[in-house]
Amino acid sequence: MNLLPHIERFRNRFAELEDLVASANLYDNPAKAQSLLKEHSRLKLALAQYTEWERLEKSLAENRELASSTEAEMVELAALAREELPELELALGRAHRQVLSSILPPDENEERNVIVEIRGGDRWRRGRDFC
Repeated sequence: MNLLPHIERFRNRFAELEDLVASANLYDNPAKAQSLLKEHSRLKLALAQYTEWERLEKSLAENRELASSTEAEMVELAALAREELPELELALGRAHRQVLSSILPPDENEERNVIVEIRGGDRWRRGRDFC
């Protein structure tokens, strides 16, 4: 899956939000300011996660190149690179899942409070129902 179109859209929107957040009349409408700031923080986090994913991808590619090196003076460095490969692969997988989840649009009901009532059942009656 190519993430670049999504990330480019996020970067463009983030630049717009940076301008809006920096404006002097941001708090003329407090509700709009709150929604803009929430979107700004969400996009900032998504872009930071994408940057971390790119860094890990680059680091993994460099380590794979070093690990496959057969030059005499690079033997120790190649061994160190091979030791780091499993850790980098795990971190890259985690970062990729974070990026994918940050691309999803936020749920409207995510921040709403919910009250759940759990009632205990009558043991005697429940036992009778199963017999």
